Amino acid sequence: MLFGGGVDIEPCHYHEGIHAKLEEADPRLDELELTLAHLALQQDMPILGVCRGMQLLNVALGGNLYQDLDEQYPGTLRHCRRDLPRNTLIHSVHVEAGSRMEEILGTNEIWVNSLHHQAVKEPGKDVHISGRAEDGVAELLEVSNYRFVMGIQGHPEEIYIQEPTCARLFSAFVEACSDRSGNFAVYKLPMVEEATVNT
Repeated sequence: MLFGGGVDIEPCHYHEGIHAKLEEADPRLDELELTLAHLALQQDMPILGVCRGMQLLNVALGGNLYQDLDEQYPGTLRHCRRDLPRNTLIHSVHVEAGSRMEEILGTNEIWVNSLHHQAVKEPGKDVHISGRAEDGVAELLEVSNYRFVMGIQGHPEEIYIQEPTCARLFSAFVEACSDRSGNFAVYKLPMVEEATVNT
């Protein structure tokens, strides 16, 4: 299961009120993706979360988010660089020594693009932050007790040419998905409105 980028997650899902800097959200998308995340976690299905997808994994596991880094994380770098081409490398990320992410990426530092104004605040159950920007903002996560549940705050699909280590993350995800040892049950999702599926 790959969860990609997108709009903000509604803060009701992590028991907070709406901050004035919350941007566009989609309640139906939240409901759909959180349902899929919980089902995938129950089945120990390989999961990769990218940008919003990383935040979604944290929320699904009981964590919360900074609704706006500029307002809620004093001294932060300027993470939301939507004014630049999406593949612009903005800042480095220190990868924790000995982490699974370091093993996959093969390095203790990567450079990433940065298009987000939200980020993981308090990690959820078994969520480990295995990479941080220079200002301490969470940029990589992994979840223990699962075969493969990983997240990255940047968009590696747009920078793997400039930052080839990002391709290794996708390769590891594909390899985990190809592992036939997992016995995944087939679930029928509750009826979802057509408009939600097309979002």
